[in-house]
Amino acid sequence: MKVISHLITLIIIVIDEFHHAVAKSYSNITSYFKPKFLLGLTATPERLDNKDVFELCDYNVVYELRLKDAINKGFLVPFHYYGIYDETDFSNIPIINGKYKEDELERRENKKWTRRLSITMIMPLSFS
Repeated sequence: MKVISHLITLIIIVIDEFHHAVAKSYSNITSYFKPKFLLGLTATPERLDNKDVFELCDYNVVYELRLKDAINKGFLVPFHYYGIYDETDFSNIPIINGKYKEDELERRENKKWTRRLSITMIMPLSFS
């Protein structure tokens, strides 16, 4: 066990999508392994909850390239968003840390999809 605990302190950890690294699940890993070097990769370090991902690496930024710049330089493929109209009323769903409250959103979405599924299953019968 002495050899293993010695090896654990020598590990280099690389985390892609590093903006997630402030989550407890990630901090459990970095706390356990105690890496001598932590390399975080992200094009979007800003978080809606304002947690500081740079702090995890002692503000040691080797190279900084933001999402828009990475796309413009051809390092990333451009993306396109297409909006699809949805009749869901989001006005009564609480927002916590910049996101809709998941259990409430899920409850309403499940209710909506159950209703749509029922309509879809009934309609073929009405045309026979």
